Parts: sequence; C-alpha cells; structure tokens
Amino acid sequence: MKAKIVHLYEVVAGFILSLLGFTSCDKIIQMREEYGMPHATYKLVGSVKDARTGEGIEGLRVTYRRPYPTGENEEQTFYEESVLSGKDGSVQATLQEYYEEASDKLSLRIEDIDGEKNGLYETQELAKKDLDITFEKDSKSNWHMGTYTIGFQALLNDYTELPAEYGVPHATYQIKGTVTDPDGKPIPGIEVLAKLWNQESGPEEEMYLPAGVTDAQGQFSLEEKDWPGATNVRVECKDVDGEANGGLFESASEEATLTRQAEGDGNWDDGTFGATVDIRLKKAE
Repeated sequence: MKAKIVHLYEVVAGFILSLLGFTSCDKIIQMREEYGMPHATYKLVGSVKDARTGEGIEGLRVTYRRPYPTGENEEQTFYEESVLSGKDGSVQATLQEYYEEASDKLSLRIEDIDGEKNGLYETQELAKKDLDITFEKDSKSNWHMGTYTIGFQALLNDYTELPAEYGVPHATYQIKGTVTDPDGKPIPGIEVLAKLWNQESGPEEEMYLPAGVTDAQGQFSLEEKDWPGATNVRVECKDVDGEANGGLFESASEEATLTRQAEGDGNWDDGTFGATVDIRLKKAE
C-alpha cells in the first residue's frame, strides 16, 4: 500500500511539473536537490600589478560588489565578498549566489590594507565597463543558470615610489631650538616631540613630526614632509634618561607660530615652514 502511495505521489508530482515544463523523474529529483531559487556561479579571474614595474602585488583586498534588486521604495542593499591577491598578484575566486544578469552597478574595489608592508598603493575602483564579463549557460540544471566569469587587469600606482611632486601636496617643516636648565646650561638627552596644527581647524587635526633627542649642546632639529597647511607648532620635552644628563627634569612644552622659510615649486610643493623654540626645564623635586 505504501509503495502505491509513493508511486501515486510521483505520478501527480510529475503531472504538475510537466505543466511547468519539467519532463522527467530525474528532473524531479534534481529539483529537490536545488530547491530554492535560481542562482549562478560568479568567478573572479584577474590580476593586480604595479603600474611602474609590471610586477604582481600580493595582499591587496579585492571586493566584488553588486546591488540586490529592490522595489521602488526600498532602500538599496548590496552583496559584497572580498578576496586577497596572491603572491604573483593573481586573483581567483568562486562565488555562488542567486541569479541575476550582470548589473550595470557591478564593481570591483581594490585596496591596500597592510600599509607600506608591500608598498603603499592607491585604491582603485573598476566599474562594469572596465571588466571582461562572459556567461556560460548551464543546460544540465533547472536552477543553476550558469557561470559568469569576471575578468580584470588592474595597474596600481605605488605612492612610496612616486616623485614627491606627483599627486601628493606637501610642505617641509623644520623645527629647531635649545633645551636648557634653570641656569641656562644646555641639557643633553631630552626627548623632543613636535606637533603641528592649523590655527583654524584646531589641535584636533594635529600632525606629528618624528621625535628627536637633544645633543651635547642641548640643541635639537626636527624636519619632515607632511600635508601643507600647518600654522602652529607645540614642542614637548621629556627627560627620558633619568639623572644621566645632570639631574631629573620636569616635562615642559612651548608653542610657536610657523613662518615660511622658502617658497615651493608652484606645483605640489608648498614650500618650507619653520620655527625656533627654546625651552627651559625645571629640575624635578
């Protein structure tokens, strides 16, 4: 009796599915395995290379992104998945999701996420028009529509290798001075840190120059290239060697206004700005 019921179920199911375009029991079984919604396989195949040397770049994050279809008043949402480029800069990944013809808003975003470990590379966006997209239909499946292969080649600029004047506005900052004790004697071995900021934007957007240490004459000189626009400097001093420099001194700081020391080249170089800051430290009690 059970066998007859099962057989009757398959006959009825076969009749219903035949009306929907399915013609065999094999397809009934296949439909059960793939039950859900039409889907496709998306393959990323490409490479990211240094624009100057042509060598592959390892460790860049490549993010595949495309919008989900939405109703007229629904907020736009996106499907995203990321992979990292291999040692030779190659990118190969297989993604499987619901089926939709390649959207005009499909894109790839390539970005450097490890800083200067492998060079400092620009972020690049590739739109659909920049990609080589092919589609191979799957004629053996009901729900798996086929495979999209998304090919791409990306050439990225390495900022650490670019000339200073190319695409990176900058200024040179020079901060110098002398650190002395209450009697005016120079103090060696004092750590000096300079913080730069713009008077209008305030200290919230400070830039830091590499720290230095006073020499035997108590003098220091700090220099660095950074974004232009700083107008003020705060020099902070700290005794980091204990009593080795003649005593234990309290920390102190002084502020000064930056003045232009030299003109720039009229392109990306905004010129040289500097200040002389002399600081007298009190002995710690």
